[in-house]
Amino acid sequence: MDTTKEIFAEALRRLKLRDPNARITVKKIAEEAGFDRHTFYYHFSSIDDLISWIMDSKLISILDASGVAWENTIHSIISFFSDDSWIEIAQRGSDETYRMMIEKITPLLISDIKAKCMAEGIRLSDDDINLIASSATWGIAGAFNRCLEMNASKRGELMADQLVLVIRHYIDDAVAVFSGKTKED
Repeated sequence: MDTTKEIFAEALRRLKLRDPNARITVKKIAEEAGFDRHTFYYHFSSIDDLISWIMDSKLISILDASGVAWENTIHSIISFFSDDSWIEIAQRGSDETYRMMIEKITPLLISDIKAKCMAEGIRLSDDDINLIASSATWGIAGAFNRCLEMNASKRGELMADQLVLVIRHYIDDAVAVFSGKTKED
């Protein structure tokens, strides 16, 4: 069943590439995919449903392939958003899409913060580490959202590098605050 869904997703992408400003209908997507509208409606309830499926399936694929480093995840997602054919679709991502991204990135950040604390001999409670990771993750999600609004993803690699640096600095500062250590210490 996913294969047919992927065919519809690719049809939508081709239509957006061909004419980004064209009004896209279910009929156009179905024709581009080589199916009829009934087949489309068998798999999706609407174009928005197709877009949600695209975002979720692409994001799951990216998140699963990114490995264990949150930095890789940021680079992969921004790279995906930088593709002209997906940018408008990505802009219509749902709250569920962001929730999924947050659920994947937060444990990676928690692991990274724990490793940082261990390496520096800092003791933080799990609640403090979770709070730092959670707020950093929301910062990442907000940055992605802002990137999409501004269509700033055209500068994908640069933006990903800058975002990684910002989050790294945030984590360093937050760990220092929660541990009671200042930069002068």
